[in-house]
Amino acid sequence: MFDALKHQWQLLRQDQPGQRFTLLYERRRQQGGRGAGGIALMLVGAALLLIGAALLVLPGPGIPIFILGAALLASESLAMARAADALETTLRKMFKRPTSKP
Repeated sequence: MFDALKHQWQLLRQDQPGQRFTLLYERRRQQGGRGAGGIALMLVGAALLLIGAALLVLPGPGIPIFILGAALLASESLAMARAADALETTLRKMFKRPTSKP
């Protein structure tokens, strides 16, 4: 199980920003139907999203938990995958380091 998660994480990191969550969703669809596992992933993802949001204002690792919850939801929902891709590109533009030109 952990090997599969590690492999999925490596694929997610290798994918291009702005497409990685949509590709995660498509890979999940190719693996098989949703079933009870998909519903469980959505419930866990939603719970992690809420816990991460709460930890943004409380002490704790809010951002990583929030991102993990969003990734789980994106693996099961095309709309969430597209929203996560759009958010990632927006955040990358906002936090892009300016290049110094001589």
